[in-house]
Amino acid sequence: MKTASKLFFMLAAALAVQSLGSCKEAQEPLYGVCEISGTVVNDDNIPVQGAVVQALSGIDGSVVKSTSDETGKYEMKVEKATQTLYLETIAEGYENNNTMISVGYTNPIPDVSLGKASIEVDIVLHKNN
Repeated sequence: MKTASKLFFMLAAALAVQSLGSCKEAQEPLYGVCEISGTVVNDDNIPVQGAVVQALSGIDGSVVKSTSDETGKYEMKVEKATQTLYLETIAEGYENNNTMISVGYTNPIPDVSLGKASIEVDIVLHKNN
């Protein structure tokens, strides 16, 4: 993993731990299920096949990965997602793309679950110089 990738995920993990530390007492942090899908394209709007899109879960620091198909489409399901997710997209010949996403959940259960979310995140990759 490149240094920038490591730094991105270290920062994301630190922010997640900091936000969890603000919970009252030792209360279990809330999370929800988030389905993420989208398309990875390059600067010319051409689909990028084989791009790895990975999401960092704020609860336990686990990483969920998906690989874009020949049309650039990807999809994944993050079982323990917080209200902020961090996505990193890596593809050979392109600069890494790091994105922070605020997730809007539906049907939350107070003090139990954030609920469910289904979001679409389209990603544009820039070619390496």
